[in-house]
Amino acid sequence: TMSLIGRCFRVKRDQRTTLIRFVDKMHIKGDPFQCDSRAVREVWKQMASKRLADANPKLQLKLDLVRGATPSLEVSYVDGTKYVADDDESRRARDMLAAIFFHATQAEFEYALANKPAP
Repeated sequence: TMSLIGRCFRVKRDQRTTLIRFVDKMHIKGDPFQCDSRAVREVWKQMASKRLADANPKLQLKLDLVRGATPSLEVSYVDGTKYVADDDESRRARDMLAAIFFHATQAEFEYALANKPAP
């Protein structure tokens, strides 16, 4: 299901700086020496970029590189919702990034409906 979002949902680069403000915390975990952690490392690299860090300086980005760890990604949003990548998604950075920003779009929409200012 979420890998379908990865194929269908795309966010332009300039939209990411707006949507990243709706992400509160991100916890990425993986084994630095295993190929199956490549996707979570790529997600971390993109989320730790200066452009996104400047757009949301309050984002708590935690990276745990542990030998033998299964790749995982957990994201918390400002509206209290969470996204956890499942095994299918944790194989493709593109799918995880699409899901992260898809959920951020939903949080942005909820804020707009409630007439709340963006964080």
